[in-house]
Amino acid sequence: MIGGRVAVLAALAAALLSACTSSAPHDGPGSTRAPTKIIPAPAAVVAGTAPQLNGNLWVLAGPVGDRTMHQLDLTTDKFGPAVPAAASATSLTESNSTLLGLGLATVSTGAVQFLNGSNGALVSTVALAAPVRAVTAGSDGSTFFALEGTTTSSSVAAISSIASTVKGTLPVPLDTVSIAVAPDQQRIYALESDGNVDIISGFGQVISRFSVGRNPEALALSGDGATMYVLKNGRGAAENVGVFNVSLESQTKVLPAPSDTNDIAISSDGATLYAFVGTSTVGNVQLFATG
Repeated sequence: MIGGRVAVLAALAAALLSACTSSAPHDGPGSTRAPTKIIPAPAAVVAGTAPQLNGNLWVLAGPVGDRTMHQLDLTTDKFGPAVPAAASATSLTESNSTLLGLGLATVSTGAVQFLNGSNGALVSTVALAAPVRAVTAGSDGSTFFALEGTTTSSSVAAISSIASTVKGTLPVPLDTVSIAVAPDQQRIYALESDGNVDIISGFGQVISRFSVGRNPEALALSGDGATMYVLKNGRGAAENVGVFNVSLESQTKVLPAPSDTNDIAISSDGATLYAFVGTSTVGNVQLFATG
């Protein structure tokens, strides 16, 4: 009798352990940890960049037609004066050479503007055939990748900021909403609205696909390319950020995300997640420890 109870208890313990360590994506509220810091920002924050070595980052804010950019000094938690941005701006990124890439989207066309990362001054503009949904900087400091698309096709354009030309394009799934690029710039991660991430080679071949959960909105990749962070809109439940081991294609933890988070970024050391929060009347940047 005792032996039978021991066996049952052992089985239950094993089942509980398995449940607790499962890496399957889920859409629960995530960790209850509080942000380590909340920095007030201009209202209607749309997007933000990862912090640079100089201790600054940029946010894109304002309603469509009245966009502005603002530089945040993370040593003082103060924003600099507003810098006018293109009315059709949709996304913002910054390279490790402190060059800004601003994605633009009109009804049928798009472009990427390159801007001085110190003052936001325009450097050059590269026109694209379709509206830009997202833009991200490559690790070489001069190549930018723009997700462009219409209702019938989507692709990623690799753009040289030095030559101000498109180096090439790769097709991606039609419902791609966000992209990240591997540190070697040989693979693109395409986040689909159906909850999958496609890993696409430089030749346009889908190498692998894995699920990240429902209602994904944006993704960020750690500097070493080993960890992926996926912002998911709860749509009735709490928003959260799923943390994924890229090589294992599995979720390792869930971090909180404030309501109305529109974009995320990760610090170069991977220790801090930045959530960019904005509504028509509210704006802030919230920091969360990832450990």
